[in-house]
Order: sequence, then structure tokens, then C-alpha cells
Amino acid sequence: MTNNSPLISVIIPVYNVEKYIKKCALSLINQTYKNCEFLFVNDGTKDNSAEIIKNIKDSRIKIINQENKGVSAARNTGIDMAKGKYIIFVDADDYVASDYVEYLYHLIANNDSDFAYSTRLFQSKKEKQIENDNIRVIDGNKSTGILLSPNVVVGSYNKIYKIDIINKNKLRFRTDLFYGEGLNFIIKMSLASKKVAVGERKVLYYRKNNMTSATTKYNIEKYHNGLKSLKIIGELVDLTNEFVDSMYKIHITTFYLGAITQMIENKKVKEHFNDYKTWRKNIKSNLGYILTNKYITLYRKCMIFVGAYFPHLIAFMDKKRRKKIIRNSID
Repeated sequence: MTNNSPLISVIIPVYNVEKYIKKCALSLINQTYKNCEFLFVNDGTKDNSAEIIKNIKDSRIKIINQENKGVSAARNTGIDMAKGKYIIFVDADDYVASDYVEYLYHLIANNDSDFAYSTRLFQSKKEKQIENDNIRVIDGNKSTGILLSPNVVVGSYNKIYKIDIINKNKLRFRTDLFYGEGLNFIIKMSLASKKVAVGERKVLYYRKNNMTSATTKYNIEKYHNGLKSLKIIGELVDLTNEFVDSMYKIHITTFYLGAITQMIENKKVKEHFNDYKTWRKNIKSNLGYILTNKYITLYRKCMIFVGAYFPHLIAFMDKKRRKKIIRNSID
């Protein structure tokens, strides 16, 4: 890095993550890219997370305290306080490779892009780094389809944003969404961007064994909230674009399948039978489109077909899959 390297703001929402926050923070302060500010937004945490951060001595660390308002409000506070040319988000229960910031910076700056991200990350203990990075520069519409595809882990992390684009388009995380808020934000960013750089190098360690995470706990309201987010997205994106429409359809259909699968696994079908019946009907109504779609893989077609008619089989397989994922998750 040169003395002319721009300031990059890294935003980390903090709420009850004392088990993970030190590893996350240390991975950030040891970045190869040095010109950073680390904005830890203490969203009214009830454990020792804030104290742990205070004990890490680095002048680039800034702790912003607020009453508990949720992860979307915490990220928005970080955006409002950021002084960098670019913004990067990290979840406090994850950690990053030493070149996380540098890689994302080079991805966006070297390709003169508004937005950039990697489609891959580390999730399991034995994963290896890719041998060759495949970097593409695409438009916002193509990027939107990629972000909706099943091959990209949904989230605001593993990405870098030009703050001018965020502020020019008044982009913020919706505080009425607590599930699907990240996808909603990155889709809006993608649509607002003229040029998007997409790479594949793994620079983020995504933890799958945090059982307190919103993505792991069963809660029917998170599915209602996630569907609200997806319906908002459906009104924003260009569904006349065949690729975007295909990825939107497989995304929302997979979401329906995930929701009824979790109902079955948690023995909540009777309690939420109207949702179960509606969501299964929606899977079947999208089945013909999915089975004949050239953009959707055979694996996904088979999964949706089996899920439409044999959801208990998918639930059985999913339960075994989840146990394996948790067992092999990064530490």
C-alpha cells in the first residue's frame, strides 16, 4: 500500500458476540491494507463484547454505542459515521483473511467499479484456496442475477461499496427487515452500479456453527420477513431479463422450500399449517418454469421437484446435511 491509498471504513455491528468478537477484531487489525478505520457499532450488547473490543489497542478502532435497534440500524449508523471512500461490512461472528480488505480494494479500484465482491468464501475446516481467480467486470443487471443465484452466500459481507454511490442513491438498510435485509441492500447497490467487479478468491471465514445466529434459529417470523424482502426485491429488479428472472424464481422457490423444511424439522407444520400449505403450493406453481429453465442446474431442478412432492424426504436429508455442516464449520 502507498501513502495515497484511500481510507476504507470497515463496519462491524456488535450484539452479544463475546465468544467470537476477539478473533474477528484481531483479524481486522492485522490486515495487509493499513489505511482503515474499524467502526464497531455496539448495538446495546448485553454481554462483554464491548469490553473485549476496548481492550484491543489500535488507534484505528472506534466504538460507537447506541441502544439496541437491530443489525440494520447498526449498519446504518456505521454508514453515517464512515469517513472512508469505500465501505466494507464484517459480521462479528465471522473473521477474515489478512488480505480481505486489500483484495476487495484492488477488485473495485483496479476495475474502476462502483461495487465489487467475491462469490466465494471459506465455510468448512478443510477448504482450500482457489488456484486461479476469475475476475469479471459486468453491469448492475448481470450482477443482480448473480447475487440472487443459489451459488452466492447471501449477505452484505465479502463485498466493497463506493460510498459516493451509497449516498447518492440514499441507500440504507431497511430497519423493518431483520431477515433478508442484507440481500435487499446489496441488490439495491447492484442496481445503482454502472460497473461491478466480481472475483472468486476466498478472503472471508463464514462461521456456520453459531447457533444463536438469526440464520440458524427457527422462527416463523423470520420467514415472513424474508419473504417480505424478496417481494420488495421482485418489484425492483428487471424480471423481463431472462437471467435475472430465472435467478429470482429459483431464489424465492428455494426460500419456500427451506421454510417448509424447517417447519417439518421443528415439528411446527400443524401450528403454521396455512403457511405450509401456501408455500408448498407456490413451490409447485414454479416447478414447470424451473424444470425447463436453461440457467438452473440439474441439481437444483431435482431438489425442487423432490421438495414439491416429498418435502419430508428433503427435511430428512437437510437435517443430516446441517449436522455435517455444523461439524465441519470453521472454528
